[in-house]
Amino acid sequence: MKSTRQVTAVLRSGDTGFEALCPELDLTAVGEDAEAALRALGEAMERCLQETEPADLRVLLAREVRLAHLEVEVEWPDD
Repeated sequence: MKSTRQVTAVLRSGDTGFEALCPELDLTAVGEDAEAALRALGEAMERCLQETEPADLRVLLAREVRLAHLEVEVEWPDD
C-alpha cells in the first residue's frame, strides 16, 4: 500500500552552493543553487525510500521535527 507523507527540507547556502537537509530521513544533498540541491535531495529520498525496510521507514517518518529560531549574541572581532 502506498501513501503520501510530507517531510521537511531545510536549505542552507554555503561557499560553493546550497545544501538541502531532510531531518526525518537523515539525508543531505548539495547543489549549485537551491533548486539543484532540492532536486538532489528528492533523488536521495527516492533511493532511501526504495532501499529502507518498511518497518524502519515507519520509525523514521514517525519522528516529529520542529524548527525553531534562536537569537544569539555574536561578538565580531575588530578589523
